[in-house]
Amino acid sequence: MFRHKLLLAAILLYPASAAMADRFDDLWSEGHQWLEPAGITKPMFRSLTIWSEGQYFLGYCGGYLPGSDIAVWRNWWSKTIIPHSAVGRELLDRGAALYSRGVDDGKSAPPAKEFCRRALDAWSQDINAANLVAHAK
Repeated sequence: MFRHKLLLAAILLYPASAAMADRFDDLWSEGHQWLEPAGITKPMFRSLTIWSEGQYFLGYCGGYLPGSDIAVWRNWWSKTIIPHSAVGRELLDRGAALYSRGVDDGKSAPPAKEFCRRALDAWSQDINAANLVAHAK
């Protein structure tokens, strides 16, 4: 089963060897002192970390997606508070780097359409669910 590992948070807050999906609460505990003053709530941080991992898949599988879909998910954060702080911009930059890496990997080893469909379907369900929670808080 496809499972998010919260790669962005790991890069910023934890050594790369940590198991991120199982440690989200730990990540929040370690990083909330930088995130909360910037207005980034725990539900928003969860959305942001899921968004970041999805950036890799958007880049990697971009050949199977309409450009309009990619644009929406590349700029999901544009109407949030995230880009208004240094920590928020750093997190967004990490997501952009993951997107670029996905594009490069997709060029060097093109993905299978079925893999991309499953990965992006699972990711979009996760990000949409996380966004619903973030907006409800």
